[in-house]
Amino acid sequence: MASLSTELPAALPSLAPSQCWGVRPATRSDYWAIADVHCGVFYPEAHIMGCLLRMDRVFALQMGEHFEKLDNEERFCCLMADAEPAAIDPLAPLSRGLGLTPWVKRVLPAALQDGFGSDAVSGGAVGSVVIDTLAEHIPPRRVVLPGQVGFTRRRGLAYLSNLAVVATARRSGVARRLLREAERVAFTDWGCRALALHVDPDNTPACALYKNAGYRVAAAEPRWVPWLQGRPNVRLVLMMKVAPRRKR
Repeated sequence: MASLSTELPAALPSLAPSQCWGVRPATRSDYWAIADVHCGVFYPEAHIMGCLLRMDRVFALQMGEHFEKLDNEERFCCLMADAEPAAIDPLAPLSRGLGLTPWVKRVLPAALQDGFGSDAVSGGAVGSVVIDTLAEHIPPRRVVLPGQVGFTRRRGLAYLSNLAVVATARRSGVARRLLREAERVAFTDWGCRALALHVDPDNTPACALYKNAGYRVAAAEPRWVPWLQGRPNVRLVLMMKVAPRRKR
């Protein structure tokens, strides 16, 4: 789900709106820090399950890489906004920290040990976003053939998810920059004809960000999906942006 947290803790220092941060493709050693950003934004109250949620996020990012290697036609990319060490106040509670003890690393698979224990502060992560062409969350295309009806995965579309920015870096243009870079990858590098995402319609900051960037509501998700995913009161909407004509 592409979303921006609306929770802004009080009395947190802000990241200066200067060239103290940049956006780049994330590497495996960045995934633990990115997982900390995701969990701090989307699951701020998950104290007990925080460690498992972070491991799940790291695993999901690595699985995206794996699917891209299995199928040369599919694409996956995680972009990270990282700040210079001097731009981050070490006393600012960017996240709650991982709280992982060294013995945990010994029982993890080797693939999960790269960058183990990094949090948003030590990893310099102030934001991230994921884009792919797997089309897992995009409604399939209905195909009608003689005597039968079927569904097929949509091609040529990219999907954006988990756009997250830590509280101390908001209102600094980080989210807009991540979104622009994601669009550049999808439209220019991958040649996709459209970029899609899901967002909570009650998340005013996120909706404003996407609408101002040219995204339009395409559909609301089926009513049964929120119940299946344990969020019966939150029905997301699908927003899409068509690639500029000169880049299609």
